[in-house]
Amino acid sequence: PNIITVYKKNIVGTHRMERNISLYRIGFRRKKWYWSLFTWLLDVAMHNAWILMKNSGTNISYLEFRRFVVQIYLMRYRNAIPSVVI
Repeated sequence: PNIITVYKKNIVGTHRMERNISLYRIGFRRKKWYWSLFTWLLDVAMHNAWILMKNSGTNISYLEFRRFVVQIYLMRYRNAIPSVVI
């Protein structure tokens, strides 16, 4: 059937996504079951954004892309968290 052909054609991208997520997984140790699902969704969104950036012609590694995104968020929201003085 056609569905098997489409699956075999796109399985390489799925393996790449799983490998990248396992290499650079967001590490949260929480007891709530939904934290692992939430962090996995963030990882998948980050991977998909990287794929879109690569398709636009930018040659950047996945790790460099993750670092770039984190730096942008840290610069933008660095004053959003109030510091606590004890």
